[in-house]
Amino acid sequence: MEFVARQSDLLQELGLVQGVVERKTTIPILANILLDARKTKKGGEVEILATDLEVGIRTVCHAEVRKEGSMTLPARRLHDIVRLLPPGGEVDFSLKDGNWVNVTCERIRYRLAGAGTADFPTLSSYDFKDSLTLELAPLKAMIERIVFAISAEDPRYALNGALMMVGEGNVSLVATDGHRLAFITRPDPGATGSSQRILVPRKTLAELQKFDPGPEGEVRFGVQGSQMFFRCGPRLLQSNTVDGTFPNYERVLPQGNDRIAIVAADSLRQALDRVALLSQERTKGVRLALEPGKVVISTQNPEMGEAEETVTADYDGPAFQIGFNSRYLVEYLQASGSPAIRMELKDETGQGLFRPEDPNQAAPWDYRYVVMPMRLTSEAGQ
Repeated sequence: MEFVARQSDLLQELGLVQGVVERKTTIPILANILLDARKTKKGGEVEILATDLEVGIRTVCHAEVRKEGSMTLPARRLHDIVRLLPPGGEVDFSLKDGNWVNVTCERIRYRLAGAGTADFPTLSSYDFKDSLTLELAPLKAMIERIVFAISAEDPRYALNGALMMVGEGNVSLVATDGHRLAFITRPDPGATGSSQRILVPRKTLAELQKFDPGPEGEVRFGVQGSQMFFRCGPRLLQSNTVDGTFPNYERVLPQGNDRIAIVAADSLRQALDRVALLSQERTKGVRLALEPGKVVISTQNPEMGEAEETVTADYDGPAFQIGFNSRYLVEYLQASGSPAIRMELKDETGQGLFRPEDPNQAAPWDYRYVVMPMRLTSEAGQ
């Protein structure tokens, strides 16, 4: 195997696959990536493959291939090497005896210990004959608005991913960790046919967000058995689905929340950040006191003190108070992408419903965020 590739091209593709490679794995070969150099009519290309047996990614880097062949190399070490090479330089790879690879660029030379490809897992094949063509940029924006609500460590496996529903002209995503729920849906002309419901792992969504829409701005999506496939140009993302049954999210979406306040998103987020500095470390509880024309955000912590800040709001209902985990609200405000937020509340014990409030919002989506309230005591602020 011998090839030459531009440092910038190679770095871009190596960076794309790093999120799939496991840092701590009991299978040493999974810490490597597979490089497969082959000649083409345009000179040649190097296919780069990474997998952790749950999620796999395949991409291609243009190269001048002098000798075809394949090899696996340590993923993170190779990425660090290429990252520190002179920008725009030509990187020369040459496989030698004993699975050693010489990597040279200008006056820089490395000799890396690699491994053969016999034990490296392969990705499943999928012909995309029955796939759907979705708009990638809006899909990535949807992922950004729900991914933070996915449970990170929950024994209920179904909560370790997001529910993706595609079909009947719409794409929808739902995520929950049992304390809050994010739901978003938008029309997509490529989402044809009957609806498909699959549970997509958090890691898969994170990798899909790295994909470049390219000139066509589309991603091909398909399901085969317990696996899903996303293809955008030469890049392919394959993933197992999450086992389990996703909760009935429609029952969680509150109805009849008639106490409505509209608040500037940045002002509310900054106030929450400041007040939460003195909140209980474990609960991050803050109190929102709604009064005509304002929202008073406060917290009390017997060990540290108390904090309070008032934010202007468009609200003319009766005065009342409700407690929330401030982190849940801040994460939503950071992801919403809206200059103002519509808070739809009912009482101290009812779930809060939050929506973007932007009369000029061009995105044709329905985005709702539900948060369970907290019981706060006047002494402890929780």
